[in-house]
Amino acid sequence: MKNNISAKRIILLSFILVSFSLARAGWIFTGKYIDADGKTIMQRIFIQDNYVKVEQYNLIYTINLNTGALILVDPENLVYYQGTMEGYILGLRKLKNKQLEKLLIEIPMEQQPEYKRLYLGQIAAIGQKVIPVTDSVRYTLQPDTLKIGGYRTEKYLVTLNGRKMEETWIAPGLDIKKEFDWTKFLQYESILVPENKTIKYMITGSFNQLLERGYPLRRIIIQGGYRTEYQVNRIDAQKVPDYEFFTPALCREVTLEKWIDRNTATEPKYDDYE
Repeated sequence: MKNNISAKRIILLSFILVSFSLARAGWIFTGKYIDADGKTIMQRIFIQDNYVKVEQYNLIYTINLNTGALILVDPENLVYYQGTMEGYILGLRKLKNKQLEKLLIEIPMEQQPEYKRLYLGQIAAIGQKVIPVTDSVRYTLQPDTLKIGGYRTEKYLVTLNGRKMEETWIAPGLDIKKEFDWTKFLQYESILVPENKTIKYMITGSFNQLLERGYPLRRIIIQGGYRTEYQVNRIDAQKVPDYEFFTPALCREVTLEKWIDRNTATEPKYDDYE
């Protein structure tokens, strides 16, 4: 009888450990982004315990969605910036204020007050919460079945005031909500990638309902007459190695100001980045 109880305890403990392991499993999404010019950019996204790392050939950024810790990496120039989202925002505002001081010297005196007012408004907006579009965002299920990375998807047409904005393929069986906070990620994404105009409708309640259903594995976005596309080609459900979220060993740390000015730097580059 005693052995039977011990066996049950072992089975129960094993079940708990397996369940805990599955709950903390990470995700690696490997895919490609096709920009408006038709250029294909390979991209990987790592997600685990509210850490997110987005990796492509010219930019890598890692965010701790719980604390706001941030790492930005330029794999071409082999430099990185480490700080927090709050510090990044304050640094951007400071640099913009310096730029304003220089610009005012070149602007006629009578135009300075209005120019300064507009510019200061833009500076104050840096890091503020994204304001969702007030237009009507709707999604409609389409008669399309597609399997991506082993997951069945549902295709939806997303419209804004009746105007087609995108087609998106959601995988209902791919639930990452325990590992990933969409609201925080989209807010940080709006700061790091301000050219992503889809965020204004992605943070609406309507689109959030789609994100609650599952992870988008394919998106065809139509904006301003241009088409961009993102598609996941491979999905790995596994624990992400800790080093993926650390600072890169082969890169040199720089200040935020130097990070922003890095593209104009004339320092030598190296080709041994991995």
